Amino acid sequence: MTNSRSDSGAELSVTKFTTDGDPINTFYRTAGNSPTVEIFLDKSADKYSGGKDWVQFSCEVPVLTADALRACSANY
Repeated sequence: MTNSRSDSGAELSVTKFTTDGDPINTFYRTAGNSPTVEIFLDKSADKYSGGKDWVQFSCEVPVLTADALRACSANY
């Protein structure tokens, strides 16, 4: 993803599982030459999502690291 910032962009998909075994998919998307990361959370398979099947937000992430992406999505 870091190299994609000077190119055309990239997308990363990560799946985590709840304690009940339900998958939550997170998609991180970058555009070329932009510090913004779009994040999409797919909670549609989580029985306890509280009706929030999809959540979309974006953050300014000047340096792409796992910690920076985690911090960006921590409140969702």
